[in-house]
Amino acid sequence: MLILLSLNLQKGVFDRVGSDDASPEEKVFVQVSVSGSNPCLYGFAEEPDLGALLARTGLHVGLHEGKPDTRYASGTKLDVLIDGKSVQILKGQMSGFHKVTLGIPISLNEESVEGLVAVPGIGPKLAAAIVQEREKRRGFKTTAELLSVQGLGPALYARIRGYFSL
Repeated sequence: MLILLSLNLQKGVFDRVGSDDASPEEKVFVQVSVSGSNPCLYGFAEEPDLGALLARTGLHVGLHEGKPDTRYASGTKLDVLIDGKSVQILKGQMSGFHKVTLGIPISLNEESVEGLVAVPGIGPKLAAAIVQEREKRRGFKTTAELLSVQGLGPALYARIRGYFSL
């Protein structure tokens, strides 16, 4: 009984991923929620524009205001707020946990302490030390500058450097 329940719950989780025709070539992931609904994750082979995103979500609200050539990078989070006749799109970033889980590098110069903790090998104290060093330097210029953070040595740096972008 527990196995069936577990499989059913997993099916529900995996059904939330964008589409049934997902393929291994999908390397760009964008999270979309509509009017406060639970967010869904959509995969694309290349950075989608707003039209491609809306088509994938099934929304047909005629949203093509703004720049039609705007592309959404992997790790983008969009909140589509529909209130009567008005539609607003709020752009942000997925959480560090979601990015790490999907293999999307997190921004070393923007990620919060909570997001840095999502990287295997980084705990709350080390994440706070990274943020403190980042503020002191007014941003990192290279990921190698992480080696100046107390408690982060060459072995750990070698394991975590691939998780970051600048």
